[in-house]
Amino acid sequence: MSMTLYHCNNARSLRPLWCLEEMGLEYELVNMEFPPRATYPGYLDLNPLGTVPTFTDGDLTMTESSPKTSGKAKSKTKASVKVEASSSTLD
Repeated sequence: MSMTLYHCNNARSLRPLWCLEEMGLEYELVNMEFPPRATYPGYLDLNPLGTVPTFTDGDLTMTESSPKTSGKAKSKTKASVKVEASSSTLD
């Protein structure tokens, strides 16, 4: 398993955690106390900003939650998801 999500309860790391669970992917979850820059030894070496989430997948490290969820969905699924608004809902 090469994917790891560094997570704090009640933080934005819930987004990629939810995405990983919904997609049924295997990953390692590292639960940390908040704020991890002060409570998790070595976290600043992994993410110099000290924010959550941090996601690693092989050589890739991502530190924002929105790109992780959209990027993971695109890379791990074959389905195309497209949402269009109809004009009747915008009136």
